[in-house]
Amino acid sequence: MVYENSIWIIGTGKNINLWSDNWMGNNLVALLDIPIELFPSLDASLASAIINSKWQIPPFLLDHPLVAANIVEITLPASPLPDRRVWKQASDGLLTSKLAHQFLLAPHDTVEWATLIWRACIPPSHSFVFWRLMLSKLPTYENIQLRGCTLVSICDFAVALWRWLGAQLNCSFSLSSVASLLDCVPRQCSSQLRDVFVAAIIHTVHAIWLARNSIRFSSAKVSIHNTMIKISSLIALSGISSIRNCLSSDINILKNFLISPSHSKVKEIVTIIWKPPTINWVKANTDGSIVNSISSYGGIFCDFRGSFLGAFASNLGEVSVYEAEITGLMMAMEFAA
Repeated sequence: MVYENSIWIIGTGKNINLWSDNWMGNNLVALLDIPIELFPSLDASLASAIINSKWQIPPFLLDHPLVAANIVEITLPASPLPDRRVWKQASDGLLTSKLAHQFLLAPHDTVEWATLIWRACIPPSHSFVFWRLMLSKLPTYENIQLRGCTLVSICDFAVALWRWLGAQLNCSFSLSSVASLLDCVPRQCSSQLRDVFVAAIIHTVHAIWLARNSIRFSSAKVSIHNTMIKISSLIALSGISSIRNCLSSDINILKNFLISPSHSKVKEIVTIIWKPPTINWVKANTDGSIVNSISSYGGIFCDFRGSFLGAFASNLGEVSVYEAEITGLMMAMEFAA
């Protein structure tokens, strides 16, 4: 399985079997439909087809022009480099245990809430209760009776808490299912406010669960006022612990829980003055950046008067900032050429 999902990056070709190894997208024995009984005698290395870092196509392959053309299109290194076998599904070619596990594991659907509820500013024990509730593994009254019902046990105590919390967050919670609680988290909001919303929902679920256990097993009388104070304190701790940033429009909601807004801190403001090139010359300015794991690059051309001559930009996908910067430089030189 590893053999079928790996490919060789050609160096000197000494460690690559010309016939059986995959160094061009498929091996030659498959492309040429060679009988299996001949496999033991096919022991030539790829180095026999490389002379002075150039392809020397064997005569028998000239009878297969498509295969020969594909070989010629493969770029060989200008200087001797070691051969390297890489894993096709890895960006760096390395087969790690994580990639092997993902490859062997049957594909399955992912759910957004699974990554939403686990946050550094929320105690894992509270997120764990919500996680069990979402998977219908929490022994609520309904689960004990129906063995798998995902609905929260609706009572006056819980309804009052959700209405109070909705007023604090300026939203309305749907109590039709557990998943619908997370629908109140704004899709477009600042990172700190998102932490506060998620923390508020998880802390409230945890508080309802503790109140339910106290009533069920200790016959205790739970004060809704004290529960609200406890939830507010927990939300405040999570909001203060959040290392994210907020917008000015979030301040009113943060004030409801006495949370100090967190703004981006600018270390130093440096004035950058564009310097025009020498007369009759053109200057190219390039840059590369990465946002949410997606990289891009771009550049702009101006003459010695500062007049705009043209620009370019493109998305690169999931690559490093270094690769984006270098690609921008390369593209600028290609356009200049």
